[in-house]
This record gives sequence, C-alpha cells and structure tokens, in this order.
Amino acid sequence: MQDPHAEQSTTSPNAAQPAALNRPHDAPDDCTTLHGNNGGATYKKEPAAGYNATCIQMDYLRFTLQDTRETWEQLPDLIGDLTPRRGTWNGWYDNTWACLDGGIVARCSSHEAAQRQGILIDLPSAACAMLKNPHATLQHARDHGHPTRVDFAADDHHNRLRLDTLMQAYRTGAAVTRWRTMDVYVRYTRAADDEPAQRAGWSLYFGSRKGASCLRIYDKAAETNAPGPWVRCELECKDEYATAMTTEVLTHGTFSVLEQIANKIRFTIPNDRDTNRRRWPIAPWWLEFLDSIEPGRSILPSTDPPSTSIENLKAHVARTAAPAMAAALLAEGGDTEWLHAIIKQGAHRVQPRHLAAVAVMLAELEHLAPDQAAAEAQERLDTAKGKL
Repeated sequence: MQDPHAEQSTTSPNAAQPAALNRPHDAPDDCTTLHGNNGGATYKKEPAAGYNATCIQMDYLRFTLQDTRETWEQLPDLIGDLTPRRGTWNGWYDNTWACLDGGIVARCSSHEAAQRQGILIDLPSAACAMLKNPHATLQHARDHGHPTRVDFAADDHHNRLRLDTLMQAYRTGAAVTRWRTMDVYVRYTRAADDEPAQRAGWSLYFGSRKGASCLRIYDKAAETNAPGPWVRCELECKDEYATAMTTEVLTHGTFSVLEQIANKIRFTIPNDRDTNRRRWPIAPWWLEFLDSIEPGRSILPSTDPPSTSIENLKAHVARTAAPAMAAALLAEGGDTEWLHAIIKQGAHRVQPRHLAAVAVMLAELEHLAPDQAAAEAQERLDTAKGKL
C-alpha cells in the first residue's frame, strides 16, 4: 500500500512485517484479561473447559484515528499488514484496505475530508480474533482516536440462558430493563420434507441496534456448529457510550462489562404482593451468569448535551446531506435559490447549543468578549428570521 502522505513515495507504511499473530484463545484462560473473540466467524473452535461468563471478549471494535504519517506507520504493529481492496466504506470513505480476517481500514482521498474524518478502522468478530493484543488495541483506540462501536461478549456453557426462559421472563414482566423492545429471531430446518422442523438457532435482542446500546443473546453453538450448550451474550455499545465503555473497561477491568449489563437489565422472580418490579429478587440463573456482580453506575451524563461546534456542524452536514444537496443542484442546473430558502427556514429551528457554537466562533474570529459574541450571534439570528 502506498503511503497516503508521500508525494511520489513508493514506500509502504506497513512494509515491516508484524510479529506472528497469536490467537487469543491460545493464551492462558485469564478471566481478568480482555480476550479477542473466541469462536469468531472463521475460527470455529470448541470452547475450552471451564470457560465461563466472567471471561470477557471484545467481539467488535470500530474507531477512528487522525490521518497522519505517524498513524500509518503505527498501523502494522496495531492491526498487521494491509491489502488494498475494492469498494468504499459506507459510501463515504473511498479508499479501503483489508486487514486481519475481515477487518477494514478506510480513508478519504480528499485531503480536507481525510483531515476531518480521519482513518477508520473496522474490526468485526473474526478480525478481533486475530488481534495479538486486544487490550493494547482498545487502549490505542481510546488514547489516540475515538471509539465509535465496541461489543463485549460473555459466554454461557451451563444452559442458564435458554430461549424459552428469556422469552417467558419478558412476557411476564420478570425482565426489568431500561430497553423498551425485545426482538426474537428463530431459525428452523427440516432434514426431509416429511419430517418435523427442528430449531436450528436463535437470536434475541433487547433494545434497538440504532440506539447507543443493545444486548444480543444468541445460540453460538448453532451458529458455529460447535458442541453445546454455548450461548453468547453481547453488549453492543455505540458512539458516546462506546467511548465511555472503553474507558470503563480500561480503568476498572473487564468485570465492568457485567456491571453495565446488570445495570441495564435484570431477570427476576415475580412477587404478586409487591407492585414494584425493581424490588423483586433476582433469578438465581441470572445471578449465576453474572457471577453475582452488582449493577454498575451510569457511565454517561444524563443532562448536559454533547458539545457543539461550527466545525462539527459543518462536518455533520457534509456527512449526511452532501449527496442529497449535490443531486438536487444537478437537477436544478446549479440554481441555489431553493437551498437559500431551506437555510432561511432553518433559522427558526436553531437551538441554544447551535447559537452558542456561533458565539464561540465569533469570539475567536472577531476577538469579542463572551457576552459581546453572544449578543452578536443573537442579533444575526434575529436578522435571519426577519428575512423570512
């Protein structure tokens, strides 16, 4: 792969070959250490004896890094060699490389976009299985970049997490959870037309995958054709929750994953004499799965909105609206009157955090005091509204 930051260079930023990658499950079964995925999409390995829920695995990692020469030089030690591939990532990053097993590295060919968006590293299950040091990779993502998705998994080999038990708990209200939805997917197969269908796997989701977090419980043995029972419980974390969860794991250890699961959902024994479900006793099978770990604290602030800057707002427009705007301009023959009308209408929807971002930029560009900048921002907004 050619160095993206070299004008005429033919030197690859990952020319040095990484050390042989050690499969995480070849290491001692230390349940206080973050493991890569055991039994990923490629490595269908029978679980080791005694492998229990407290052995937390990183099953997915997506993060961004600054697009600099130093970053490209560090990538081989982090994720191994890169191989150019065709296609884009999510229609936005137009240069992509393959890494590990199913991993993707992506960047924008536009220098301006590359500096704004950075380098994206997307490591699904099988790629995480090949990381030589999952903990170091996660720490690098946190210290030098921005984690946007991370999944942590715990396995049950003692038949505690059964589909019928989980569904019955949700239907009867014994599942006390912050997630508002539960989706179930069951797969059936027939060996022959005249034989009854047999269940061949299942997946259960608490929460929406579009949200900051969801819990996925599924039959891993059926997925990998491995001996059972083997049920995997995965906490999927995105955006700010992914960053907070990464810090929590790196600071307090892998048991914080079970603490967060316990914080978000608990399976209980119904008590008809108590109408407060949160006082119902925890079901023994759920307590055993969590190794009796107590619910953890909330790791996200619940009141203050995320910081907003003009640069972030511009990046948001470029990321989400640029294709639609380009298509509309092409259709209109370059006429921008409709665009100006939309902008004027948007003035009525400006929120305080947007106005604060305008004030910050005015203070920097025009060297105004904070109160003067706030007054100038408000005056500009009032003027824009008056033109409607």
